[in-house]
Amino acid sequence: MLYDKLFDEIYALLAINKAYPVSLDNLVKGEHPDWQDTHANLGIEVVRAMTPHMGYVRSIWNRYHGQDIKAIPLNKRKGFKGDFFTHKGKLVGISDNKGLVDGTNHITLAIEATYKKLELLNSSHFHVFHRNELFVFVPFTIDDSDLDLFCEKYQKVAGKFIYRFINIYLFDNNSLTRVLEKDLSFERYMYLEEQASSLNQ
Repeated sequence: MLYDKLFDEIYALLAINKAYPVSLDNLVKGEHPDWQDTHANLGIEVVRAMTPHMGYVRSIWNRYHGQDIKAIPLNKRKGFKGDFFTHKGKLVGISDNKGLVDGTNHITLAIEATYKKLELLNSSHFHVFHRNELFVFVPFTIDDSDLDLFCEKYQKVAGKFIYRFINIYLFDNNSLTRVLEKDLSFERYMYLEEQASSLNQ
């Protein structure tokens, strides 16, 4: 599934603003970083930590969940690398792989995406601001042990870079966690149900 990059970039600003009501009015659309405010000397880059296969799985789920499994074309079912879960013939669950699932894969993907953006931040293609921030869409729910693991892995990869993101936002649809680069502490904001719904409107 191809994601709409501009949609992601706008959604990221809305998610930040719901969790941390700060003025984002002066941000303008840019490229490297995606959002720029020259007056506040702020840049925000947005990335989705998801493999193409995971995106494909999500697109199948979004289209067919709750429907009869036979609604999914036979060629998609036979060639599918994951698993379908049904109840009374209806699709009630989907997995992007067969067998046991690595419970920390989403953190590995988030670190890989962050590392690539750190490389970009330190390249000649990136406008470096005084405050550079990164917003990462994470494909699965994050808990405290995931955050500890993210910070541990981040510490190992970030040291080689001159420029870093002062804030890294990890968004999992239910919560937004702001990781502060200076000491790798984090603040977690859990969206209320109505806030989560308004983000998706």
